[in-house]
Amino acid sequence: MTAQPLSPTASSRRTAAGGTSGDPFVRVLPGAGAAYVLSWSAGLVVAPAAPSPDAPAAEVHAYYVGHADAVLVQSLLVHGLAGVCLGVMAVGMARAFQRDVPLAGWVRGTGLAAALVSFVQVALAIIACTDPGGLRASTSAALFTSINYADTLKLVLLASFAATVTYAGSRSGVFPGWLRFLGRALPPLLVVGGLAFVVTNPVLYGVLEVSLVVLLAWAATSSWVVGRRVAP
Repeated sequence: MTAQPLSPTASSRRTAAGGTSGDPFVRVLPGAGAAYVLSWSAGLVVAPAAPSPDAPAAEVHAYYVGHADAVLVQSLLVHGLAGVCLGVMAVGMARAFQRDVPLAGWVRGTGLAAALVSFVQVALAIIACTDPGGLRASTSAALFTSINYADTLKLVLLASFAATVTYAGSRSGVFPGWLRFLGRALPPLLVVGGLAFVVTNPVLYGVLEVSLVVLLAWAATSSWVVGRRVAP
C-alpha cells in the first residue's frame, strides 16, 4: 500500500488526512464509536453464555428454547446496532482519509463488509429465536454454527479494517503513538481470537476475550481521534 504525502493544504476545508472538515460522517465518528462500544457492552450482559462450538445439537436447541428472547435482544445489540455503528464508522473513516483513494476504498469496503456480516447474523438469530420450540435440534445447531462461522469471518474483516485505518492514521500523523500501537496489536488478536468460534480451546477463548476488549478500546479511541482531529 502506498500512501500519498499527507500535509495541510491552503484550503481551510481540507485536513492533513485529506478529509473534508465539514463532512457529517466524519463529525459523527466519536458518537458512532461510543455507540458501538455501548451496544457491545450492553449486549454481553443480557444473555447467558452460549454453548461451546462443538456442543451437541440438543444442548444448542435447549439454549435457544430457554433463552430465546435474551439471545435475540443480544443479537440486535451486538450485531444489529453495532453493525449500524460500524457502517457509519467505515464511511466516516474512508472520508476522513479520502485523499488516498485506494486506501479509503479498502477502509470502506472492509468495514461495510463486516457490517453486512453482522446483519446476516441478526437474520439468522431471528430465525433461531422466533419459534425455537418448533425447530428441530439439528436446525438450531446449524443456525448456531452459521452464526459462529460468520463471527470468525467478521473478525477477520475487522482485523483488515483496523489495520488499514491504523496505517492511514499513522501515515497522516493523525494517530498518536499509543493509538498506533493499539491498532497494530489488534489485527492478529482478532484473527487468532476468531478461531474460538469454531474450535473449542481455552487459549483461543482467552485470546478472543482480550481481542474484544482491545477492539472496543480501539474503536472508541480511533473514532474520537479521527473525528476530533480531522473534523474540528
